[in-house]
Amino acid sequence: MSSFTIMDRIVTGHQQYYVTQYVHISSFTFLLWDYIITLPDEVELFWTGKWSYARVLFFVNRYQAIGWQVVHTMGQVWIHNLITLSCLSLIIPVHLILSFRVYGLYNRARWITSFLAVLFLGSVAAELYVSIKLSPDLMRIALPLSDIVVCEAIPGTVLHLYLGLIPAVAFDTSALLLVLVRGMSYIRTRKTAGFKGSTLLRVLMRDSILYFLVILVVYLALIIALIKLPGTETFITFGYAFSITSITATRMLINLKKL
Repeated sequence: MSSFTIMDRIVTGHQQYYVTQYVHISSFTFLLWDYIITLPDEVELFWTGKWSYARVLFFVNRYQAIGWQVVHTMGQVWIHNLITLSCLSLIIPVHLILSFRVYGLYNRARWITSFLAVLFLGSVAAELYVSIKLSPDLMRIALPLSDIVVCEAIPGTVLHLYLGLIPAVAFDTSALLLVLVRGMSYIRTRKTAGFKGSTLLRVLMRDSILYFLVILVVYLALIIALIKLPGTETFITFGYAFSITSITATRMLINLKKL
């Protein structure tokens, strides 16, 4: 191997490491900014009163996201077990938050409870299967001329990671379709009966469609990044995807609590 090739690999390795770290720092800053501006709402709406499922999900989603971003910013994102654990610990609460949103729109109907339970369990089971069975093999790489040690997936194996997001996309798409169906039914009722409708229901549908679309776009962007970007660059988008998903779920619960 020529000296030029060796130096090229050294420079590329350092560039990928620092770019990824800077992106994670900026995404963590974005998450903290949202935390600061929504803290008054959190204090007013969630720090007092009886404990509920929504309240538990709010704190789990909000504070585990901050905790994981601290770990990612410290450079531990390359450890696959932490990648898998942090993804699942975020996606599962988000699934439940979306489920509660749809559950409320359908007036707590028994059939929607059963459907969402099956959808949730199937999605989580598929995500666990992909994480356990198709996780990439990693190799530790010490970058020359520095004390930086990173873990990188063996070439070719990292492409399997995108399969873990397909069940999440399926869940979010199904939930979005349920919201759209409910919305169409609501519009038809207004037109035929001349009924102005409930402000609560109107706001719930508007926010649900917006938030569900944001989370769906984030999942799709991650899938594209995992397929198209080479090597460690696949994780450049991970920090912002993590922050945006957590922020969206947090805003959904805050807005719902305000109604």
